[in-house]
Amino acid sequence: MKKIFLLGTLALSIVFTNKLSAQTVYDYKVKTKDNAADRTKMLDILRARLYEEYRQEFVFVVDKLNVSGGYAWFQGEVRRNDGKPVQVDENVDCCHVEALMKVSKGKWYIVEIVAFSTDVWWEDLWERTGAPKKIFFQ
Repeated sequence: MKKIFLLGTLALSIVFTNKLSAQTVYDYKVKTKDNAADRTKMLDILRARLYEEYRQEFVFVVDKLNVSGGYAWFQGEVRRNDGKPVQVDENVDCCHVEALMKVSKGKWYIVEIVAFSTDVWWEDLWERTGAPKKIFFQ
């Protein structure tokens, strides 16, 4: 009977610990030794996607890069790496970008990205994708 109780307690402890860790939000705004590899991968895929559309080489000013539960939420500003002004249509709000990413087997993928939007396009994105709501607001 004691073994069953101990196994049950251990199982509940593991489930509870996993739930807590899934709710933890990690701040990758600033590059550190611990986040450097993932942060670099995320920013590189964002940079590549933006290059496909705008044919300009960008660097980022990261305002928010929160990670939790296999998802990452990016909000930031782009600048051209050559120092020239960003070239975009007149009808956009330059130069902010927001993106939701997801990791699978150690590789980051873009779920949704919008550059230079004139509204808050990502409202309720967590409901549509299953991403943790906390990453959008911390």
